[in-house]
Amino acid sequence: MYGGDVGKGAARDIPIFLHERPFEDALQAARDAIERRLIEVTRSRRTGPAASSQLDDAIRYAVLGGGKRLRAILVLLTNDMLGGNVERALHAAAAVECVHAQSLVHDDLPCMDDDDLRRGKPSVHRKFDEATAVLCGDALLTLAFELLADERTHLDPSCRLRLITELARSVGRDGLALGQTLDLKASMAWSADEMLHCAELKTARLFEFSLLVGAIVAGARHEQLASLVKFGTVLGLAFQVSDDLLDRLGDEEQIGKRLNKDAVSGRRTATEIWGIEGAREKLHQLASDGRSQLACFGEPACHIRELIDVVVGRVP
Repeated sequence: MYGGDVGKGAARDIPIFLHERPFEDALQAARDAIERRLIEVTRSRRTGPAASSQLDDAIRYAVLGGGKRLRAILVLLTNDMLGGNVERALHAAAAVECVHAQSLVHDDLPCMDDDDLRRGKPSVHRKFDEATAVLCGDALLTLAFELLADERTHLDPSCRLRLITELARSVGRDGLALGQTLDLKASMAWSADEMLHCAELKTARLFEFSLLVGAIVAGARHEQLASLVKFGTVLGLAFQVSDDLLDRLGDEEQIGKRLNKDAVSGRRTATEIWGIEGAREKLHQLASDGRSQLACFGEPACHIRELIDVVVGRVP
């Protein structure tokens, strides 16, 4: 069974009722559909001798063929949980993945975290050059706005405008950009509250946005949106704590990026504040809080609840 009509000639990429399929099957179906949509939306529109460019190559290199797609999957699972058109939500999910890829491309730059590896391959500024990486990030972010403004995301212009506004708030001066600014100024003198505030802006805000996107496209009620934002905050913080633990305990080859960089750069993370075991306890506490935030959604939220276990299970 497949999603309803999404416009004349539109491809039906994904089965509906993801929450009724086995968890791993649902995730694979979502990943495959997201990848196909990303291939479509990042394809060069030019023709003739200059049909492609280094910028196009960098965009596709940054966004295709790698990553867990966790945030984009959250868009689809949330939309599915609320009975929305999952096929339509794919365009919104692709927008979220473009934003996430942009944040990684810029985060890896020498003036930011200065990472040579991302997803087990050279980061964009190493594969191409620094200027191309900056422009690639700019292009990915503007592509995300373009996708949210497209009728394929939603027929109602007011809904599309709301999505665009939410994205601007999530990544702008009071969201991800501010979180990145705070992260650059992080030090070993940070308190737990300062560290968590930075993580909420830099990491959790995009999780919140992913859940909001899926819910808004599905026509969620105000109280549902409020619960999902709270869940997104908790899930994002759990992801950051697990990331901090992986930076100390993970395998660089498996994770695909340089480890122990926080200690080298003098950042005080969850593992420095609470210790390894304390950070593990905090991670499990956040996971428990997240499950409680989803209780009101009942059985259709089963796969989103299982994603919490995926985040916790990243840590060896």
